[in-house]
Amino acid sequence: MTPRKLCSYTRTCTKYATNALMPNYFHQVAAQEARHRDKPGKRFGYGYDHENNWLFQLPIVRLYSGVPMVAIFFMISGYALALKPLSHIRSGSWDQLTDSIGSAIFRRGIRLFLPAFVTTFLVMISIRLRLQDFPGYSILPGVIEPRPRHFAGHYEQLLNWCHFFVAELTNPWDWKVHDYAYDSHLWTLPIEFRASMILFLFPICISRFQLLFRSVLASALWIYCMYCDKWHVALFISGMCFADISLETRPSLQNRTSYKHLVYILPLLILGLHLLSFPIRHSGETMGYIWLSSITAKYTNWHTIGATLVLWSLNSSEVLENMFTSSFSGYLGKISYALYHVHGSALHTFEYGTVSFIWTVIGKETRIKYEGGLILGFLLVAPVVFWWADVFERLVDRPSVEVARWLYVRVFLADWKLLIGSQMSAGWHAGSTRKSNTFARWYKRATPRVHSQRTSLKIEVN
Repeated sequence: MTPRKLCSYTRTCTKYATNALMPNYFHQVAAQEARHRDKPGKRFGYGYDHENNWLFQLPIVRLYSGVPMVAIFFMISGYALALKPLSHIRSGSWDQLTDSIGSAIFRRGIRLFLPAFVTTFLVMISIRLRLQDFPGYSILPGVIEPRPRHFAGHYEQLLNWCHFFVAELTNPWDWKVHDYAYDSHLWTLPIEFRASMILFLFPICISRFQLLFRSVLASALWIYCMYCDKWHVALFISGMCFADISLETRPSLQNRTSYKHLVYILPLLILGLHLLSFPIRHSGETMGYIWLSSITAKYTNWHTIGATLVLWSLNSSEVLENMFTSSFSGYLGKISYALYHVHGSALHTFEYGTVSFIWTVIGKETRIKYEGGLILGFLLVAPVVFWWADVFERLVDRPSVEVARWLYVRVFLADWKLLIGSQMSAGWHAGSTRKSNTFARWYKRATPRVHSQRTSLKIEVN
């Protein structure tokens, strides 16, 4: 598998699993679980207090709970973002390296936040129309996600949304994790943006270093990030190291006997999945995690290690890799980011009500009825959510990528000659002859440099 195909596989398959489907089910269960300890708790492990013994609290089964999936997603993002710069470093294409990183930095914020701009604006509209006023909110036994305040006037609601988007969601200076009222699931976007900016700096810093020194510096940065409790940045750094090593060793891995190699890889995969299931609360009292908790009770540390083992295992075995390369997986990967954006609105508009309705029909007195209602509700609404995500991907997500690329091309690659000529003829000659001559002289010096970069820059944005 070539690096380009490997990157496509990574973003297509794993990003889907981490960023969309499982968190959707996780947020649905969160609202339906009881707040008491004797009922299922997504943050508790199986066997805690001898009362948390529900099916979806078992190790590996608990991967649906959103935090482990976020860890995998962050590492995959670091891998995907670092792959092209590292490829340029290995080939010695220094001009293409700087052009690639410059393009990525310019387009990153647009790519991440433009879809969020649309979804949160639609949430604001739905709040004004009271489309999210599900009458059963008060009877749901679990954790209900925050909803925006309904203001008396449209203008006040619009100002509140503008403040949220400008001062909260897109604020690059705040490292705190927030439950955003307009969509609490978007808490990963600011982290993704900040960690991406840090990651883009590192290839420039280590561009002239050999693989060994790059790995040593990246490992030191990883340890420092973990010590400072910046686990999300550490995951991005892990993804970058993973990409660098993959570019170095991938050809040799392809020549290994797949099933024989699987004997060594499968235990690492199972161990990684087990670590990703590390409970958020009371890990020291949960069977299977007591000893690990004595080392450190920070679940983010174990999730970081678990994500590393899982992705290393998947990338080291063609047998495991082929499980995620079907056409259906490709489709799910294509709509994954859209599904991430729309599943919150789907929860508030009809998913909560669907599960509650199923329970009124079949009851929830027994464990089978309770968990069966959750699973049946998810299966019923999943096709609708997939359709919703497909529409969003076509109308918003895909165009946002094109908008970012279009802006980059227009800003950095535009032919300024017509623009300058029109500006000069529009009034610069009226009392501004000296100013126009100065600008014309600057343009004459700058034009060859701009045109000489046109070809290489066009390659990077396509």
